[in-house]
Amino acid sequence: MPDRRYTVVPRTLCFILQGDDVLLLRGAPNKRLWANRLNGVGGHVEAGESIQAAALREIHEETGLTVSHLRLRGILNQPPSPTLGTGDANTGVLLCIFTAEAQGGTLTPSVEGTLAWYPRRIFMDDSLSEHLPELMDDLRLLLPRVLAADDPFCS
Repeated sequence: MPDRRYTVVPRTLCFILQGDDVLLLRGAPNKRLWANRLNGVGGHVEAGESIQAAALREIHEETGLTVSHLRLRGILNQPPSPTLGTGDANTGVLLCIFTAEAQGGTLTPSVEGTLAWYPRRIFMDDSLSEHLPELMDDLRLLLPRVLAADDPFCS
């Protein structure tokens, strides 16, 4: 039987909350993946870095904010696929999804894109596609789970 194992790149995806709002990043127009699309903030976990430390670093680098109450909301295993952008047909992504509460700092755009706050209630609405057509497709299903008060999920 052939070996069906594959390698994963650990990444973080973070949704910062402030009151009833959620911070999203509109990818810069020159980004290779998700240009002009709305997503959370996050990125790669560096060698020797914990996943939590990576989430906090990415939040600060991409937003300028400091946060509290960093909370793991889910883990998503994405098997190898040409759309992942890993550059290797045998490499997937292990996505660790967090929420955190904004505490301070100045909201600062980065080379990754521009930032904007959106009302949390629109992510629980069935007409989300009409409200935010530029939202990354997987977030239409993912955000209601992430923002719910349920236990963390794993898929």
